Amino acid sequence: MPDLFVYGQDTDPDVTSAKAVAQAGVMPLRHIDKQKINITEAELPTADDLIFYFDATQDEGLFPTAVDLLDRKNRSTAMSFMANGSGGEIYRHFFLYPNKPVSVDAFLAATYARVDTGAVSQGFNLGVYRQSARKTFLALMGCVGDTLSRQDIDRVYINVRLTHEKARDIMVNHRFVKTLYPFMEPEVVAASLPLAYRYRQFGRLEAKMNALLNPLLASIPGEYGHSFDEEPSLKYKMRVLESYYRPLWLRRLIPAIRRRIKKPVGINALLGRDLYLIKDQTFPYMQAYFQLDKLNDRLIASRIATLELIAQRFKALR
Repeated sequence: MPDLFVYGQDTDPDVTSAKAVAQAGVMPLRHIDKQKINITEAELPTADDLIFYFDATQDEGLFPTAVDLLDRKNRSTAMSFMANGSGGEIYRHFFLYPNKPVSVDAFLAATYARVDTGAVSQGFNLGVYRQSARKTFLALMGCVGDTLSRQDIDRVYINVRLTHEKARDIMVNHRFVKTLYPFMEPEVVAASLPLAYRYRQFGRLEAKMNALLNPLLASIPGEYGHSFDEEPSLKYKMRVLESYYRPLWLRRLIPAIRRRIKKPVGINALLGRDLYLIKDQTFPYMQAYFQLDKLNDRLIASRIATLELIAQRFKALR
């Protein structure tokens, strides 16, 4: 019988759901909390190790991936094959937007092209950044006009998120163990595209599929707060509908307010010991574009540090 493995802390929704599956006897569980993994100085990888194993472009950056690298190596020695459930959102609404068209620019501003203008330097050209994001987005989507239909928005998950983020993960995982991503197989993805709005909403079709394939598994409450063999609660539906009908201007405003509330701590405090990977910690490349002492988000700090690492390693031209 295959093992089910899950990452996170004990109280994380993914972990509690996985534990419920294991307790029901569906399959044994391997729970890994990366925060509890201690890595010695001798086990710390070099910059070249991380650039090779993670293809230099992890979506969350390369800081910290020392623990991730050690975990993947340990995990791959205990298995000969891995199935990964990434991409399952092809059967539901990943982007909670109402059933009506939206302009490309409004969608990008509310979803992707968010910038903390308080943490950029004069070298960062906001107009060029947004134009580049728009051009890349349209190329990935194959769009011609300036408007996205509701079906187009569902395709964003496939054409942009799966292609841009999850496809990298496939390459990375194959360096450790043979891996299958069933929800990212072309035939499976293509079959999901014509799904009607009402079947995607609240995960209705996904729930029916689970109930047909494994009634026991479907009867176990998941991270959505209900099991897949019952109708979602009114409380859950109201919470989801609140996201569906949240105005675009509010979608842009909420992240900006959250960034402003958080106190800037700087890249050194955010990344700590992991900065050993950066030879010149004055950040000669990235300081031209970002005010590194104004950062207050670890994910953003990791991405910036990754760009600096690659620039220094390959002596990029400025």
